[in-house]
Amino acid sequence: MMGIAKTVWCLILAIFLLAGTFVSADENAGEDTQALQTKLASMPLVFIQNNGQFEDNVSYQTQSTDQVISFTDEGMEFSHNPGNSSVFMLLNGSNPDKKIIGLNPLNGTANFYYGSDPSAWVIGAMLTSGVRYEDVYNGIDYIVSGTEGLLKSEFILDAGADPSQIMLVYQGHTGISLNETTGDLVIETPARQIIDEAPVAYQEVNGTRTEVECSYVLGPDATVTFALGEYDPSLPLVIDPVLRYSLYFGGDGRDQGNSIKVDKEGYAYFIGTSWSDHLKYFKNNAKDPLSNHNPPGTQQALSSGDVSVEGLAPGSIQPYFGGGEKDAFVVKVNPDGTDLVYISYLGGSGTDEGTGLVIDEAGNAYITGGTNSPNFPTKNPYRNALAGGYDAWMAKLDPTGKELVFSTYFGGVHDDFGFDIDIDTSHNVFVTGQTASWNFPVVNRYQLSPYGGLPDAFITKFTAEGNSIVYSNFIGGSAFDAGTAVSVDSNGYACIVGQTESPNFLTIKPYQDKLRGPFDAFVTKFDPEGKYPAMYSTYLGGSGTDDARDVISLPDGSLIVVGITKSKDFPTVNALQGELKGLQDGFITTLNADGSALTQSTYFGGSLIDSITGAARDKDGNIYVVGTTNSPDIPVTLAYQSKPGGSSDVLIAKFNPTISQIGYATYLGGGSIDEGRAIDVLPEGEAYLTGYTESKNFPKVWPYQQNFGDGDRDAFIVSLSEHDMIPVTDFEGVPTEGDAPLTVQFTDKSLGIPTSWAWEFGDGGTSTEKNPLHVYEKPGVYTVSLTAKNIVSSQKKTKEDYIHVFEPVKPPVADFSANPTEGMVPLAVTFTDLSTNDPETWSWVFGDGGTSTERNPVYTYNNPGTYTVNLTVSNRAGVSSKEKPEFIHAKPAVIPPVADFNANPTSGMVPLAVTFTDASKNGPTAWKWTFGDGGSSAEQNPVYTYTVPGTYNVTLNCSNSAGSDEITKPEFIHAQPAVIPPKADFNANPTSGMVPLAVTFTDLSKNGPTAWKWTFGDGGSSTEQNPVYTYTVPGTYNVTLNCSNSAGSDEITKPEFIHAQPAVIAPVAKFKGEPRNGTAPLRVTFTDLSENGPTSWEWNFGDSQVSTEQNPVHVYEKAGKYTVSLTVKNSAGTDTLVEQNYIIVNEPVLPPSADFSGAPREGKAPLTVTFLDLSKNSPKQWYWKFGDGTTSEERNPVHTYPAEGKYTVELTVSNEGGADTKIAPDYITVTAPGFPPDAQFRGFPTSGTAPLTVSFTDLSTGDPTKWSWEFGDGSVSSDKHPEHTYTTPGEYSVTLTVENPFGMSTELREKYIRVYEKPVPLKASFMGEPTSGKEPLTVQFTDLSTGNPETWMWNFGDDQTSTEKNPVHVYTKAGVYTVFLTVTRGEDRSSEIRYQYITVLPAGKPPVPDFVASPTTGYVPLDVQFTDLSTDKPTAWRWDFGDGQSSSEQHPVHRYMTPGSYTVCLEASNEFGSAATCKDNLIKVTEAPLAPAEFFGSITVDGSPGCIGTIIEARGSGIDTGIFGNPVTTTIEGAYGTPDPLTVKGTIKNGDAITFWVKPQGKQDFVQAECYDVYAGKEWQKSYPYKGGSKTRLDLRVGEAPIPPMPVLPHEFYGEVTSNGMPMPVGTMILVKGDNVVEGHRGNPLAVTSPGVYGFNELNKLVAQGDLKAGQPLTFWVIPAGSGEPVMAQVRDVDASGEWASSYPYIEGGLTRLDIRIDGGTPPIPVVPMTISGTALVDGNPITPGSLITADGKNVRVGIDGNPVSVGNNGRFGDGRKLTIQGDIQSGSPITFLMYDAACGNQYVAEVKDPQTGIWVASIPFKPGADMELEIRSSSIIPADKKSNETPVITASVPEDDQVQTQ
Repeated sequence: MMGIAKTVWCLILAIFLLAGTFVSADENAGEDTQALQTKLASMPLVFIQNNGQFEDNVSYQTQSTDQVISFTDEGMEFSHNPGNSSVFMLLNGSNPDKKIIGLNPLNGTANFYYGSDPSAWVIGAMLTSGVRYEDVYNGIDYIVSGTEGLLKSEFILDAGADPSQIMLVYQGHTGISLNETTGDLVIETPARQIIDEAPVAYQEVNGTRTEVECSYVLGPDATVTFALGEYDPSLPLVIDPVLRYSLYFGGDGRDQGNSIKVDKEGYAYFIGTSWSDHLKYFKNNAKDPLSNHNPPGTQQALSSGDVSVEGLAPGSIQPYFGGGEKDAFVVKVNPDGTDLVYISYLGGSGTDEGTGLVIDEAGNAYITGGTNSPNFPTKNPYRNALAGGYDAWMAKLDPTGKELVFSTYFGGVHDDFGFDIDIDTSHNVFVTGQTASWNFPVVNRYQLSPYGGLPDAFITKFTAEGNSIVYSNFIGGSAFDAGTAVSVDSNGYACIVGQTESPNFLTIKPYQDKLRGPFDAFVTKFDPEGKYPAMYSTYLGGSGTDDARDVISLPDGSLIVVGITKSKDFPTVNALQGELKGLQDGFITTLNADGSALTQSTYFGGSLIDSITGAARDKDGNIYVVGTTNSPDIPVTLAYQSKPGGSSDVLIAKFNPTISQIGYATYLGGGSIDEGRAIDVLPEGEAYLTGYTESKNFPKVWPYQQNFGDGDRDAFIVSLSEHDMIPVTDFEGVPTEGDAPLTVQFTDKSLGIPTSWAWEFGDGGTSTEKNPLHVYEKPGVYTVSLTAKNIVSSQKKTKEDYIHVFEPVKPPVADFSANPTEGMVPLAVTFTDLSTNDPETWSWVFGDGGTSTERNPVYTYNNPGTYTVNLTVSNRAGVSSKEKPEFIHAKPAVIPPVADFNANPTSGMVPLAVTFTDASKNGPTAWKWTFGDGGSSAEQNPVYTYTVPGTYNVTLNCSNSAGSDEITKPEFIHAQPAVIPPKADFNANPTSGMVPLAVTFTDLSKNGPTAWKWTFGDGGSSTEQNPVYTYTVPGTYNVTLNCSNSAGSDEITKPEFIHAQPAVIAPVAKFKGEPRNGTAPLRVTFTDLSENGPTSWEWNFGDSQVSTEQNPVHVYEKAGKYTVSLTVKNSAGTDTLVEQNYIIVNEPVLPPSADFSGAPREGKAPLTVTFLDLSKNSPKQWYWKFGDGTTSEERNPVHTYPAEGKYTVELTVSNEGGADTKIAPDYITVTAPGFPPDAQFRGFPTSGTAPLTVSFTDLSTGDPTKWSWEFGDGSVSSDKHPEHTYTTPGEYSVTLTVENPFGMSTELREKYIRVYEKPVPLKASFMGEPTSGKEPLTVQFTDLSTGNPETWMWNFGDDQTSTEKNPVHVYTKAGVYTVFLTVTRGEDRSSEIRYQYITVLPAGKPPVPDFVASPTTGYVPLDVQFTDLSTDKPTAWRWDFGDGQSSSEQHPVHRYMTPGSYTVCLEASNEFGSAATCKDNLIKVTEAPLAPAEFFGSITVDGSPGCIGTIIEARGSGIDTGIFGNPVTTTIEGAYGTPDPLTVKGTIKNGDAITFWVKPQGKQDFVQAECYDVYAGKEWQKSYPYKGGSKTRLDLRVGEAPIPPMPVLPHEFYGEVTSNGMPMPVGTMILVKGDNVVEGHRGNPLAVTSPGVYGFNELNKLVAQGDLKAGQPLTFWVIPAGSGEPVMAQVRDVDASGEWASSYPYIEGGLTRLDIRIDGGTPPIPVVPMTISGTALVDGNPITPGSLITADGKNVRVGIDGNPVSVGNNGRFGDGRKLTIQGDIQSGSPITFLMYDAACGNQYVAEVKDPQTGIWVASIPFKPGADMELEIRSSSIIPADKKSNETPVITASVPEDDQVQTQ
């Protein structure tokens, strides 16, 4: 839809004036003209382009009802029409080059036909919705748009623009001034005022709207400028912003939109509820009533129906408000929001609401809601009558809105309401909502009936014809449930969402199976037949309150659910917002196709209260939501409105399909309360939304209705897209650099869909294209700016130094040289670039595979060859190549030699002959040796002899044709003398020992020493070659030997060579062995610890084994205790150590086998792991290495890994048998911090008979990803929610282990599942022996139950109990006792009650029976109170009532249901005996007559009103005549039945004919009259069918008379009546007066029958009727009891919270609670009421539905709301409206209760069970503010002759749906 010429719109009802509000000076216009002006003031202005039809200086012109506005270069001219006065607003100093263009071209053109000359005609003038002055001042645009009576202007300033340029000059006025209070500019003209409201300015800063202070400045000569506060001049500035469209829609009451849909052509449909009795409508018409501005033209438009004063479109299916409090309405709006295709009320005379809507492809609208109107419009209905107090309704409206295709009620006896509606591909209709009716229509049951007394949700599928049901089901539990939305997928599966507080809401394969908070959302999905079980059904929520408000079905079967949550723990998945930010947030959740998991779920909101109430989806899967927010901090993105406008605003947001990113999010609202209810989108993403607003400044553009309505709340519809969001400007250019001239393609990348673009290219060039192509002609660096605009705002983006343009260059010409170009390899060549025209890049190809990008490379050729060289050069202007073939010649090389040699030997005594060997490389051909002693050689390998001792350098020079090389090896040859100096060396033995130590030294010197000199280190020496030397002093000594010969000498010293020790001491034996104990074979290491240096060792190991080692290792092969001995010796002596039983060897122990586990093995850091030793063979020691550098020696350590990583765990275990180690690589994985799951589950059922199928549901938290179930019977599963069947009886423990990336968790439920054999049915039974006797009576009770009970609970009737199977009980007091036994087996339970089973007798005589009954005659059903009058203290009674029924109560109340005469008998007994008495035919019961029918109406005789005194009588079979009410005599001319109606009763039956006979005054005979049912509207009839309990307006005539007109409906009143703040007494009369108000008839005046209240009885209200007009004032008069003088009273509308007034306006068909007071005064502060709910019983059975319960007592107010209250099902009262006890009541005052039985008309005094003691009592004490649950029962019947006096108000305040007519 976007991108084509289309005016988008938004619709609201409000009065909101901006710049240019016109106030007419003519205050005397006719009423019709004023009415039309009111209707037309909101129409948008159309601006017509001047194609020659206007004056030449005019660019555009627009007309309103009484003026012409022309747009010229100078400004605007306002011309009054008719007349010629003009006011000019000139744009002083504006830019002479500005452009005036039309905004938003409209469909159609304007044609002007002047005269008969076609050449003078102007055809095809463009129509627009506004005018823009582009660049009116530098950087400033001026935009004008408007509606009738309102012109809106706005200045848009680009960043940096100077606002002081703006100067407005007004001419043609009579005065100009500023309103100092409002800041408005007031321009006076001869005809009117022009009011320019105070301007508003703002800037968008980082997506946030920042207000800028702004005001008018009035200067000299009527000049006007703007004064601005501080703002950022680098950002755009906006004065008076505007939304693309928004429409008010409403009337004089309260109006709100509830649901919206849009078709593919852009037509918007919405449904809502209106409290307004007229809605505003203007129908566009080709005649255009605006084209003629005189009053006759206006009147013509009114009379022709083009404008509806009543406010609705001609042709609507229901053009008028139906009556009652409110009606539904349906609207269809054209695509641009300027016209309504249709609008219609839908409702009857009661309350009607419209809540749900869906459209089909043809434009038919399917709608739903709720109604209590008995005359709601129906057509082709499933049900054509109201079934309960409030019924749901469903209808189909054709595309024109003129025809109902079908319309139907559906519901039950209580309140039912349709909330949402959808259709499938076959046009079957699905409705969901809420029902409180037990008999709501159920078809193809899913849930047969409501779980409890509170309302349930429902889903109903109708056929496409709307008159029959495919399926219909309750959805709910025992508490409150409501369905709020329904969505049907392409396969016909219906998904219902809503809210539940039921803990037993029916869940099926649920994602969440428990109620987690006070209220949870629910999601239930049905297959196309709607049968049990549903596809799935689940709770959805957290610990707070949650409510699902809308649902979308996706093609894959998954769902999107949105709603409201107050839960801090609402389930989230991949959340965009992971926590509750405020008191309440919205939520957006997607469920997979089977409902078992959430795929995405997120909160969305701010810091206060937010809600999401509607959702939609476009063709790309983007999700749109609408709701309400009062948070100041929602995450606005691409906002239209970035800040809240009032106390609450509409919230609109768009999300991508995965809800991971916000497309846009914005506030929308005015200064008060605004609420979004529903949303729909076109496939392209244009969003339509509805709701209501209380803001008179709700944003709007081109609305159908510009002004807020006359009520306090208006509906709105809004169309919004990304076009309507503040743009976020961005762009790119390609390329961003190059030579001049440089062509750059600029592309707009802005977000928010701008509609105009202003480019500044930095070189003075500009463009308004979206994606311009720009050429930079000159070199330079350019900054580029883009200002992107749409109708909301403009934003500027600047990129500094973005474009780089260089001087142009010539293409290069490649050339080069090289040096050298030939030579032997390796050939190094220097290449030189000789290219011209400044190349920038070089690419060399050297011909041998080598390349280079250097400019002047040096390249080496290693292989011989001839090479072609290529050079390619380039710059910005081009590329050039130069190739030189066979340019480089690389030749093979002769390589110079590399000299080298070796020699052998290189040392020796002279003469020394040395052989030299050439080792040179690269083929030398000549050699020159120099030997160092003057000798030389030219041989290649010479032999040379050295004759002189010395050290010689040797040099070799070798050469070939390529060159020569030389090598010198210094000191290479060592020629030694013939005698060689010696090399000293020696050894000694011994080198250690005790002194005196004799050491023999041995010379080991080489080279023939001839002399020796020893130095022994202790001062001794020797010159012997091998001396023996004795050391006498202990110590450590260095020894030196110097030896010599003729060639020289040498010396060697060996430090610390000799160790002379002190004298030897006898040794002391010591040792240790390790280990000393262990298992065989035991390896023991013995260590010698002996002292004093023993030199030998003898070990005896005690097992016949010995050793002489110093430190032996011995293995004991057998178990035993071993004595070990060690004997040590040295030269000084011997010592032995014996250790008895030193080694203990046990039997062999197996070595351990290491094994372990750790849990969890994966998780977030810090991860605490519990390690469990699983090693075998009883290890005794443990050594753990955790892989993070820490260890432990505990057996089962707990270790915490603080950081993420993978850890190898190692465990080493050991015992006497050995050791073992297990290493588990990467055993523990620690990830970034996270949380492991917490395993939780439930199964259902947990017990039953085999085979038992149990559905297990995972309830684990922490997002587990794996599940492992062990069902206890050997079966396992990895499903999340498995189903398992147990086939064998037994008790089974169930284990669930769950894992996620952060760890695992296990829950074990011991003996969780119990499976039994197929049992014998459990049935309780027992006997007691004896069952009677004197006190104390011992009774043996015996259990006779079948089915193998497991537990027993006995209640013996005397407050004593037992859990034994066969107890013995002693009764200590006389009495008759009922015994109760309950037995259980598993979850099965059975009970048996034996009433009055045990009789315990005291001492005494038998009783004498006697009794009385009251009443003894009456109609069925007849309740009779029997009173026991027996003497001698009977303790038991047995009544026989003669109808087969009996009782054992002392004073029973019995209900006779069948006519007849009944003999009653009473048997009374005590412990001493019994006796009986009978009373024959005591009770006589007859059929009850039907309730009377009452008639009233007009009476005519021969066409004239019947005279006063005319007698009217009703006759027919069984009709009683001659009684009060039949006949009746007229007291008002032409009327009968007032004040007392004509009453028909007797034995007549329903449907029997009634004839009416008239005896005119002065006549002797009755004449049969014809009758006419005014409201039924049939023909005159000779008779009328009897209907018991009816009240009918039946007009009568004798002779001819016209059909009477439809009467004006009466206005009924009820309320409180006080004098000086105190209740007025019974007998006070109240009278209503006014023009044509009929007085003296029934209901006017009205008597007060209960102190302080009037009219609360449904049949007895204060009535204002007559020929009255809506809105005429009524006055109210009070005649105090005992006084004949009426006093005028003040009145107050309670429900409207109105003020006290002297009159009240008449409302046709109205019902108003109107409190009345005289003498003023303030009522005393009331006592806080006490509220009651409970159950009412008659004769032990629940009282009839529709009966009444009344609370009575001193000063208790009876006959007001809440006292009495009606009874619902099962005798329940107070569940809806509680029984309310209020008045000036003292705390503790007794409160009694009365019961009225609707079935028989009997009234009872009730007993009440004390809730604390359980005792039945006559009253309870009053407790202010208490809320109690009570059980009451009938005690005694109130005699008929006392009813009217003692209980005058027991039938008051019966709701219409509960009213029962009684005799």
